[in-house]
Amino acid sequence: MTDINLAGDNYSGNGDASLLTPEKEGILSGFLTKQMLRLIVLLIKGTLTNKELAVRMGLSSSALSNILQRMKKCEIELLAVSREEKNVLYSLTPIVREYVEKNLPGIQIPDKIQTSEKIRLVRINQMETVEWRRCKEALEELRELAGPEGTAELLECCTFYYTGSQDKVPDAARDFFEALEELIIEEQTQQTEWILNRLEEMGLKALCQKYLKRLVGVRKLCTLDTVNWEAAARFTDDFFLSEDRYVSIDFLKSCYDFSTEDIIDMAMGLSEIIKASVGRIISKKDFIAAWSRYFKNHDKLVFYIGEKYVNQYHRNTL
Repeated sequence: MTDINLAGDNYSGNGDASLLTPEKEGILSGFLTKQMLRLIVLLIKGTLTNKELAVRMGLSSSALSNILQRMKKCEIELLAVSREEKNVLYSLTPIVREYVEKNLPGIQIPDKIQTSEKIRLVRINQMETVEWRRCKEALEELRELAGPEGTAELLECCTFYYTGSQDKVPDAARDFFEALEELIIEEQTQQTEWILNRLEEMGLKALCQKYLKRLVGVRKLCTLDTVNWEAAARFTDDFFLSEDRYVSIDFLKSCYDFSTEDIIDMAMGLSEIIKASVGRIISKKDFIAAWSRYFKNHDKLVFYIGEKYVNQYHRNTL
């Protein structure tokens, strides 16, 4: 195994010296999100592969990749990375382990967690995010509006919302679909699954999942953009240049660990938003306005796709 030391200036040869200065502790406290803390807790006892992390966190490989990429942007190195054959292995840098010892009571390093009560200090209300509460409340309002016999009406609302007839959708339904999309955009997998289980009870899950595939695909493309902008641009170029929507799987795999399924999802997601735009959106500005939510935090990518879209489908209107 070849180790790649990412500890940088966090490393100290003096075992008694503290790496965690008050300044660095403040940086970590302001930077680490709940998802990052969940990942850190999993790495306390040792090294895990990216696949093991994804399974234990209940995330897709692309969602995990997004978190890992954000963690790498911290000015303090958070993760040490090594490779063993085809696997990428992650562990904590010394300064993060020191931060955990000081700021997450009940966690011993490298021993077991002391008590089940204390672990709750780390897993603090993971389900009850602001976005989840908003979606849950919107769903309750929608269920109350439709009544016990309102499944057909709700299915119609879902179809109208996702096929460009939003003026026919009641405010309560629009609020719910937007809140559900926000859960996916924020990569809140457990919360999304909880909502989808409630929709299954109402007979709405299958139809919602059908329409949400385009958002899921777009967010995977955003993950690719986070990892490698050039790869995302190349993917977009291939997509618009090929009538068969062909993209180079080998090229994408060479630049990051995306599965064939992820790549197909990206192509399907992009195809669906283009299909929904043709004949309705004729300018780059309108395209960006229509889809900017799907590309949240990826302005450069939606701008690039909007430009490609207009050049291919509405060049004569420029």
